[in-house]
Amino acid sequence: MEQKLSLRLDVEGSEKSQGEVSALRTEFIRLLEQAGKKPEEIAAFFLIADGSKKATGEVAKLDDKTKELISTYQNLKTVADARDKLNLIPHKRIRQEIEEVKRAYDSLKTSGTLSHKELAQAALKTETAIRELEGKTNGFLGTLEQMKGSLIGAGAAFGGLTLAARQAMQFESAMADVRKVVEGSDEEFAGLTRTIKDLSGELPISADGLAKIAAAGGQLGIGIERIAEFTRLAAQMATAFNMSAEEAGQAVAKLSNVFHLPLDGVRKLGDAVNVLGNNTAATEAAIVDVLTRIGGSAVQFGLASDQAAALAATMLSLGTAPQVVATGLNAMMARLQTANTQSDEFKQTLKGVGIEAQDLAERIRTKPQEALLEFMRTLSRLDSQSKAETLVKLFGLEYQDDIARLIGSLGQYEDSLGLIGDKAKVAGAMQAEFAARMETTDAQIELLKNAIETIGINLGTVFLPMIKTAASGLADISRGIASFAEEFPVISGLIATVATLGASLGALRVAVLAARVAFGSLLDGLPG
Repeated sequence: MEQKLSLRLDVEGSEKSQGEVSALRTEFIRLLEQAGKKPEEIAAFFLIADGSKKATGEVAKLDDKTKELISTYQNLKTVADARDKLNLIPHKRIRQEIEEVKRAYDSLKTSGTLSHKELAQAALKTETAIRELEGKTNGFLGTLEQMKGSLIGAGAAFGGLTLAARQAMQFESAMADVRKVVEGSDEEFAGLTRTIKDLSGELPISADGLAKIAAAGGQLGIGIERIAEFTRLAAQMATAFNMSAEEAGQAVAKLSNVFHLPLDGVRKLGDAVNVLGNNTAATEAAIVDVLTRIGGSAVQFGLASDQAAALAATMLSLGTAPQVVATGLNAMMARLQTANTQSDEFKQTLKGVGIEAQDLAERIRTKPQEALLEFMRTLSRLDSQSKAETLVKLFGLEYQDDIARLIGSLGQYEDSLGLIGDKAKVAGAMQAEFAARMETTDAQIELLKNAIETIGINLGTVFLPMIKTAASGLADISRGIASFAEEFPVISGLIATVATLGASLGALRVAVLAARVAFGSLLDGLPG
């Protein structure tokens, strides 16, 4: 009877379900068949996906969509393989096995063929088997049962697919905005789409955010051949200068346009801005804001972009708002440059402090930075009353106060010019700032989130057409998702695993930070 009981209660025997990887492969074969793929295409798919040496030349047999599906399969296979290695059996399968154990015991109990001792042994074996199975759920099975676990499982798969579909649709919409403002062939645009997804793995900005940067560049005339470089630069600036993705995208495009700079020139300007931001009371984001507002006047006046940045940083350091700084600087540069055509009162006021209007205009034409410095030094020598009266006559009551503060901070302005003149210190400054920020815990968490989101986008992109087909219409996409989840439970479950991981990253960050507080110097070697 001992042997009979052992056989009747064996839950690890010949009927054990196939592993997650095997089940995933089976579903993908069916999925590819439903997508109309030929047997030779399916065979090529798995040769490539499994990294077989026989895969050479097989890529040519696959279309672009199927190639995208390979990386999706590989990502899900990684998760499935991990589940197999950790013996993470799906809750639904464990519940089924528990029910089988219970039925086996009930059958023996009602058969009337067991003695009291044998029945007690059967009850003990049943309890032991159930506990072992529940142990494989990490202790959560009881809670799941109380919450109608089968529905929770279906909801997780549904939620994971919904998330993937939503991420795909959001990215599709963001790229559609890029397509509106960037001209290029279908092939070029497909390449740009892949590049933006790849960049999200290098930069702590989502693929959706990077697409918005690209759209901002396209709106301001950046061509498709430069969009990828532009997007990378703007994303690095956003990270280094603590700006939003859209703000950085617009800033890079405007700086390039108003200062007539190639993207490499904008990067060098970013280096100067970074040095000024680290060594003055002005923030990099505020300096960039002012530069986009005064660029036209600065170029007209003859200032280089980094010289304009130094001027902006000096006024910002005095606590003046960016828009006020920009208005005052624009007025000052415009009136000084046109000194020879201003009113007689303006010319007489200049003459009263020892400056000939015609000489000033000529000096600005040939040596603009020196001319501006000399003008400021001249006025800085005046007493407070004379300085105020002179500034009112030259620039009006509206601007005299702000310009007076700038002249009063002449030493800071000269220091700022000295900072940007140190080429060794400036070179690569923004990249170094970006690299330092990439080492932080927050940045690493963002990269992990981006990787998971990209998987979701790829999943959604590949499966969305099938989900839409299963739905009665786009408005009822949930029906299509539910139908897909029912037909492909392993794929759907693995997507849910990825989605759950993404949702857990906030908790991961809290845990890391809590560990730092708890263990202090022991964790100093960790990034962040």
